[in-house]
Amino acid sequence: MKTKKDLKEIVLCTEWNKETYIFYKWKDKDYGRTEFTICPIWKRGRLCKLYIYPQQQRDIDYFYSVEVSNCESINPIAWTHRGMENPWVWMYLWCKDHKCMSLRLYVPPNSSKLTIRQLSGCQLVFE
Repeated sequence: MKTKKDLKEIVLCTEWNKETYIFYKWKDKDYGRTEFTICPIWKRGRLCKLYIYPQQQRDIDYFYSVEVSNCESINPIAWTHRGMENPWVWMYLWCKDHKCMSLRLYVPPNSSKLTIRQLSGCQLVFE
């Protein structure tokens, strides 16, 4: 199993009021439902960076980093008005690498895209 130090970093760019996408398969026949571990880095009460680690997927050789600015919150949501379930945060844990409280979540069934939006808060929208 690869550790966080063995993974390649993919830097995603988000500007204020712009969107960034991560595509994935929501379920694997051997590994089950896809998960993400999200490590938010806070400075002076503002979110400054997000690290997103794919979990429960085949051949994971990468992780994502997103520079954000001037956000006071992080909100994982889904399009529930289209019949999709909300993402399920099932674990909060301490990340030794980033020295922050991270969260681990399951993606909603039949979703295939994670959209990262930076408004007054940072939204992680599963579509």
